[in-house]
Amino acid sequence: MAEHHPLGDIEYLSENLLKSYLPGFPIIKELVQNAEDAKATRLDYGWIEGIPYATHPLLTFL
Repeated sequence: MAEHHPLGDIEYLSENLLKSYLPGFPIIKELVQNAEDAKATRLDYGWIEGIPYATHPLLTFL
């Protein structure tokens, strides 16, 4: 049985997100729509370029 690699899942999701959204920030619209669909009363978000020397791939520079 093959061993499961979570980082492979992250790479797969990342590639699919990049293919699914046009350049710009339509993903922000999607997140806002998801919050509205969930009847959220608050939505917080932020943006960083990455954390230098981070070991986790989701935290590194893009």
